[in-house]
Amino acid sequence: MKKVFIALLAAAPLLPAGLAHAWAIYNHVDKEVCLQDRTAEAVGGCRNLISADGKLNGEHGAGLHKVSVVWAHSKSCRGTTENFDIPDSGYARVYDNEVKIYKHDGKHVDTVQTHDCGCPDNSPFGSKKK
Repeated sequence: MKKVFIALLAAAPLLPAGLAHAWAIYNHVDKEVCLQDRTAEAVGGCRNLISADGKLNGEHGAGLHKVSVVWAHSKSCRGTTENFDIPDSGYARVYDNEVKIYKHDGKHVDTVQTHDCGCPDNSPFGSKKK
């Protein structure tokens, strides 16, 4: 019995890490969305692709910093022209005209507007130019 109690005490600090949520991005656009971080922006490509009306999950307990989104739209692309951050264990919802960012508890923390823009060269829709 004493050994079980000691094992439970040893495991207790690990519980909060195990309960942590992953960041997520929910795509509410009917097009595939390109998620870009600084590296992907520099080479004109995508860090990840999020399927139309799909979802991308990230690392547990982590946030996502200095990212943008872009997708094919008409004869060019549409996306955020400024980078945004997703708080630790938070999430973002991508809509045609904006990206809404939330904490893990559902509290809205920021909104970033989307605009027509040029397409990343090395993305699946890079041939479309503004």
